[in-house]
Amino acid sequence: MKRTLYFPHIISCILPLTVGSVYGIEKKPNIVLILADDLGFGDVGFTGSDIKTPNIDRIAAEGVKFTQFYACPMSSPSRAELMTGRYPIRFGMMRSVIPPEREYGLPDEEFTVAEMLGEAGYKYRGMAGKWHLGHRQHQWLPTQNGFNFYEGCYNGDCDYFTQDRDGERDWHENEVPSTKVGYTTDLIGDASVGFINSVPTDEQFFLYVPFTAPHSPYQAKDEDIAKYPNRSGNKQIYAAMVDCMDQNIGRILKCLEDRGQLDNTFILFSSDNGGILKVSSNGDLRGEKLTPYQGGINVVAAARWPNGKISGGKTITQRIGNIDVLPTLMEIGSFTGTVSNELDGINVLKAMQGETMPDRKWFTYLDQGNNKNEALAMNTDQWKLIWTRNAPDNNVSFEKVELYKISSDKAEASNVSAQNTVVVAQLKQDIEKFYAFKLPNQIPRYSEHELLTGPNIYDWQPITSGRRIKVKSTGMYIDIDTKSLALKPLGSRPANGLLKMIEGLSADVVYIRASNNVNLKYILNSTNAIAATGGEGENAQFEYIDLGNNEFSLKPILMPNNRVRYNATQGNFDPMGLPDNVNTVFVWEDIISTSIHESFNSNEFEIYPIPANDKVFIKWKSGMQSNVKIYVYSLLGVEMKTIMLESTQLNESEQIDLSDLKAGIYLLVIENGKNTRFIKLIKNNYS
Repeated sequence: MKRTLYFPHIISCILPLTVGSVYGIEKKPNIVLILADDLGFGDVGFTGSDIKTPNIDRIAAEGVKFTQFYACPMSSPSRAELMTGRYPIRFGMMRSVIPPEREYGLPDEEFTVAEMLGEAGYKYRGMAGKWHLGHRQHQWLPTQNGFNFYEGCYNGDCDYFTQDRDGERDWHENEVPSTKVGYTTDLIGDASVGFINSVPTDEQFFLYVPFTAPHSPYQAKDEDIAKYPNRSGNKQIYAAMVDCMDQNIGRILKCLEDRGQLDNTFILFSSDNGGILKVSSNGDLRGEKLTPYQGGINVVAAARWPNGKISGGKTITQRIGNIDVLPTLMEIGSFTGTVSNELDGINVLKAMQGETMPDRKWFTYLDQGNNKNEALAMNTDQWKLIWTRNAPDNNVSFEKVELYKISSDKAEASNVSAQNTVVVAQLKQDIEKFYAFKLPNQIPRYSEHELLTGPNIYDWQPITSGRRIKVKSTGMYIDIDTKSLALKPLGSRPANGLLKMIEGLSADVVYIRASNNVNLKYILNSTNAIAATGGEGENAQFEYIDLGNNEFSLKPILMPNNRVRYNATQGNFDPMGLPDNVNTVFVWEDIISTSIHESFNSNEFEIYPIPANDKVFIKWKSGMQSNVKIYVYSLLGVEMKTIMLESTQLNESEQIDLSDLKAGIYLLVIENGKNTRFIKLIKNNYS
């Protein structure tokens, strides 16, 4: 459920009831959730590994470590339960992960940790890293689910040095494809530290840091690989990846320490699932990722919050896990609202502080493989049942029952189901109660390639919430799920008719072939317009599609003096006359128009910070001899701000107040006589 995220008038009334007042803390704690990807239970220092993890070990030594922290046995379901406090079987996301081509994502009805903390008064809510909860539609993105800062990749399994996945680059800042380069783990560390430092020290914040490491592809920096000469092959690279992740966790800890905030920050470190045995170690636990055995679901975890009595290096043996994070943070963050969705997790703050909890049942389910068999499990303090059976769409009957006395057989070595039929029957009934939550519309299995949506989308940036655009009066539609688009007869459109109205377009580029076979470069932007440039000549067509209405019509593109900026003989496009660092188009009265003069030399001034919050500064690097005009335009070409400066008024730097602008992309234009400079301006918004 998407709700109003901040109610300052309510927050002021509930502060006397906060967890801070209970523990004598003057302000609410900061909250940092750190998630590793495919980290083995035995692959950190405090569980006995040779891999160097001094910073993760510090969290455990100065906080607490968990022996029974539970997660789903694969990525997307694990992240979904962490965000919602609910078993993802309730909303269709527990069976499988989300491949890049899958049209599936976190339902809008789910209430996330970030949304909850927004209502609790956390104005600053950042995420740096891997999302993996859907990206092909705008409403599935992190910034539409409670986060007001995001940098990272929407998918997993991206190249660590190029951030490419299946031929498209997957690195984004908020909702804009990013041009930042570097090693992914370091980029996540950079974004995390940058976000923390952007928050005023008198404001609390929430930061979610889901690293991609040490998930495949197995790629590491040479200096980290050299630290593990006793390992070889991918096991050596894996160790280096874990090492680098720990270094960046250390950067986060140091940043908090330097700001004087470390001890009043709740930090939870865990992995999304168990490790893969060909490269990792799950210690004494049986199984691995994608299995219901302990090695797949009992993950390495530690927490630290000295001001909240999570300290002292204690070992917590209570069974807790991802579904408990949201309800626990409801107390830590002093949330006093209501959650209409039924939660499966509980508040485990006291358990983290060392108190004993009563027994509780823990449910596991997966059905990702092509054998169409469901693996279900139920953990209690004494028993664990693993029940594998044919899925409802599998006509080949299959059943396997395993019962382990998990209280004494943590390695799941001895199947005692035959000797305990009554226990098996009872646990089967318990499993069926949870299984009854299963929605008919479950995510397809990973192996069901025939149910994939279609080819890659450019930069993995969502283009639309629908799939097809009807072009009014042409009898044609445009299928925007393909990268090379073509006009097609409407007779072949889906039986359910027109798509939803286009919404949430971000700066993006796709290619279209018009009916005259001229290749056109189309620029999609948040103005809900697709603009095109094309070849000159009497047969060329230059049109754009206005997506502001439910029915769409082609309109002519007119440049200044009715000329299209394109050199047909040289074969190069000039995208609406805008310089390379501006990848958007603005529209005045249905006419795409701009003019370009000679640009300022880039060393004449500096603009910072970009992205900006409430203010942006222009620092002149050399004396300006003439008057200066500064404009801020929306992507629709609406003049938002104008600053006129006489040469006698020019100071060393100028300040532009952006506090009254909504978050988004703007065009900053600086004119000095005949010279003009265009700069893409990104405006953040933490309110």
